[in-house]
Amino acid sequence: GPVFLETETAPDGFSFTDRLAFGEEFVEQYKEDALIHPMLMPHSTYTDSPVALREVKRLAEKLGVMIHIHSAETVGEVQDVQVRHGLSPIRLLDSLGLLDENILLAHCVHVDAQEIDLITRKGAAVAHNPVSNMKLASGFAPITQMMAQGVKLSIGTDGAQSGNDLDMWWSMRLAALLQKGILRDASVMKAQDVVRTATMGAASCIGLGDEIGSLELCKKADLILLRRNAAHLTPLYDVYAHLVYTYGREDVDAVLIKGEWVMRERHLQRTDLDENMEKVNRLADEIARRI
Repeated sequence: GPVFLETETAPDGFSFTDRLAFGEEFVEQYKEDALIHPMLMPHSTYTDSPVALREVKRLAEKLGVMIHIHSAETVGEVQDVQVRHGLSPIRLLDSLGLLDENILLAHCVHVDAQEIDLITRKGAAVAHNPVSNMKLASGFAPITQMMAQGVKLSIGTDGAQSGNDLDMWWSMRLAALLQKGILRDASVMKAQDVVRTATMGAASCIGLGDEIGSLELCKKADLILLRRNAAHLTPLYDVYAHLVYTYGREDVDAVLIKGEWVMRERHLQRTDLDENMEKVNRLADEIARRI
C-alpha cells in the first residue's frame, strides 16, 4: 500500500494531497488483482497529524480497505505523541476512530495492559516484528500478554531497512525465544501457537482468514513444500517444534501460489534471478550516488 507521510522532509517530496490522490489510484488499480491486497498505510501518529489520519480513515472507508500503521514502536515515539496530543499512540488512534477491526498495528512494543485490552475489544490486529525490534533496540513487545488477552496477532519482518533479510523463519524463532528468555518461562509461546500466529493469525490480521492461512477446502492453494532428508532435520519428533526451531529458508523445496508453481526444486519458475539481481545492483549504484 501507499505510505502517507505529513512531513516536509519526506524523501519522495509528495504533498499530503498528492498522497491521497495516489492512494485512491493505487487501490483502484489493484483491488481486483488476485495476488495484491491493497491497504492504506499512514506511517504513524508522530509523522501524521490527527487531521491527516482522519483523512486516511475516510478514504479507507470509501475504498473498503484496511489501514496499516506503525504504533508504539519506541519509547521516544510514545513520549513525543503523549506530549503533543496528550494521549499515547494507541489511545490517540482510538480517539480518532481508527482503532477498529480494519487496522493492522505494526510493533506495539510499548503498550500497557489497558491498551492491550483496548486493542482486543476494538478488534484491531497487531504485527509483531521481533528482528526489527531487536536491531533498532526498540524493546520487547508483550506478545505473551497479548495472546493471553486475545489480541489478533501476526508475525512480520518490518521492511528491508530494519529487518534486512525478511526471513520469516528467523522471525518465528525469535518470537518464541525472546518471550521465553524475557519471562524466564520455557512453557510460553508454544511452537504450535507460533506457527498458527505466522499463518492463520496473519491471514486473519489482513482480513483474508477465509481465503488463505491454512490448508482447507475452498481456500487458495498457497503452500510451501519442505525437505526432510537433511542431517539438521533428523530425527523428527514434533513437526511444529521443527518448523520453529530447526527449519530455515534453505529447506524450502517448492512454493505454490493459487496452485501454481512459483519455485520448484529450488528453481524460480516465473523470473530470472540473475537478471533481477543485476537490475537491483544497478539501482543500488544509482541510489548510492545520490546519498
